[in-house]
Amino acid sequence: MYLILAIILAFAFFGCSSDNSSEDESDVTVKYQITGPAAIATSIIYTNTNGNNDTISNVAIPWEKTLSFPAKVRVASFSATIPSNTETYTSKIFANGKEVGSSTRSTIIHSVSAYW
Repeated sequence: MYLILAIILAFAFFGCSSDNSSEDESDVTVKYQITGPAAIATSIIYTNTNGNNDTISNVAIPWEKTLSFPAKVRVASFSATIPSNTETYTSKIFANGKEVGSSTRSTIIHSVSAYW
């Protein structure tokens, strides 16, 4: 009985470890981007490097912001309120140069979320 328990504990502590690549251990460069006709977003809310939200107001579109996220933060999102429901805008999130989230809409609120 003790032998079985020892084997289970050994597997739990040593057998389940993952092989983290250097990419998983390094910071991630995240870029938020909104493209479309020139406009003013009344607000943009985005995930900051601590995983919390920051808000900026009266932002000119097109807009982009690049941040360096710690490896432990693996999700990001942002939304923009643009007082135009007739124009089309595209919101994107990039992680280390790779597009990980995208949304194209003709609505007042534009949002996109991504996990990498």
